Amino acid sequence: MDKFHTIRLNIDFEQLDSDAEPSLRFYLRNFNEAYSTEGNDYTQKYNGVEFKPGTGQGIIEIPIANLQVMTWWLADNNIPIEHSAPEYTNSTKFELATGSAHHNGQYRMVIKSIEFVGHYISGEKLMLGLLVFWVSLALIYSIVEIRRSHQLILQAHFRQDHLKKLNRSLKEQNVHFAELANRDALTGAMNRHSIREWLDVNFEKEANTAKLLSALYLDIDHFKHVNDQYGHGMGDDILREFTMVVLSALSPSERLVRWGGEEFVVFCPGMELSEAAELAERVRHKVEAHIWVHGDVLTTSIGVASLGNERTNEMLTRADEALYLAKRKGRNQVTISE
Repeated sequence: MDKFHTIRLNIDFEQLDSDAEPSLRFYLRNFNEAYSTEGNDYTQKYNGVEFKPGTGQGIIEIPIANLQVMTWWLADNNIPIEHSAPEYTNSTKFELATGSAHHNGQYRMVIKSIEFVGHYISGEKLMLGLLVFWVSLALIYSIVEIRRSHQLILQAHFRQDHLKKLNRSLKEQNVHFAELANRDALTGAMNRHSIREWLDVNFEKEANTAKLLSALYLDIDHFKHVNDQYGHGMGDDILREFTMVVLSALSPSERLVRWGGEEFVVFCPGMELSEAAELAERVRHKVEAHIWVHGDVLTTSIGVASLGNERTNEMLTRADEALYLAKRKGRNQVTISE
């Protein structure tokens, strides 16, 4: 399956004796001798996603990278953590199953098309790859011969080079640990401690009061319902996915911070209030249009504020108030604090 990247499904699925919109689950099953047993289909890994195809909705595209391993399958088969990620190295079948929370009734499913989309390597790329391989092999052979002829010189500098590599490794580890201290462990977003130092340096000094700064205060709508229906494990997956979706709408200058629970804040240096409102709308649309791991639609409410003659925590308070005003108005909208 390595050459495929997307699954295109054109399926009509409806419940004939109810107005409910039933959902489907798509599974791409994988066989691995580390956990699968021949003759026992249930031991083949369930890489899947749940979605609502509806009727007459046309083609739904599902990136294969969005498939998740079903947590109930991991638990039932006592799968170790090193094999808990999605795998497509030996996919033997795909399946369609009804989604969660469905009752007995009459259903109708019409499969119009199922396509796997990918790229085949072209002849030109194959020839180029072979050329690069032989050139690389020739370079490696030349380097080996040169190193052999200079072996005595290299031995004299071996200890010095070793100490340099060791010092460089220690510096890289220090940078890595410093980065971990500034990141939220679950989502990878910045944490409140790291952003507070950044705000103090750049926006709390008297000389920096003229700098532009706006903030987007985001909250996932009805997130408690997700935890209640699917469990906290699925809730954690959605928080990680929400972080990736929001980051895809941001530029490198903007900073995403997990403020607590399902609340996030985006700090936008050099951005006016109107620009921040436009960014908030782009984020809101991305969240609403995204195909989430649990198959349901998710939305976000956003409050927007810009730094005035005040401290940054006062700006955040106004953005928080605008967020709750957006929720009182019905959610899935952006509210601006003037």
